[in-house]
Amino acid sequence: MNLAAFQAEAERLARPGYLLRKIGTGDPAGYWHGIEEGQPCVSFESGSRWLTVTVQGGAGSVSLSEKPYKSDVPLYAEHYVSLPPVDAVFLQGSELVGRFLAEHDWSRTEPFNDNFPGQIAHEYEALWQSNCPLYREI
Repeated sequence: MNLAAFQAEAERLARPGYLLRKIGTGDPAGYWHGIEEGQPCVSFESGSRWLTVTVQGGAGSVSLSEKPYKSDVPLYAEHYVSLPPVDAVFLQGSELVGRFLAEHDWSRTEPFNDNFPGQIAHEYEALWQSNCPLYREI
């Protein structure tokens, strides 16, 4: 398997998504409420409802409403395609991925890490990180 084949497996598993940004046009798709006492809070539109999500430590809460809980920081939706991380390709990939893993004596459920032999999965991880909003400058 080469990088192009691994990437094709990933693209088959990719999902559409929206990135909420402070810069954009049109109606806001969400609002950033900031971090109060270490608890991030954001509201966003989901179908015909608005969800307000507050993170509290390792848990959080979600409240539903018909109208947005507005703030001074509107967020605008930007469409993007979310590529899966290496572990998801390992777990959900086709039999081609299964054979690739067997060649490297690695099971589908073994988490990807620096001990994985070969470079293909490591090279894909760099591509994934360049696509993932958590790892790139936006």
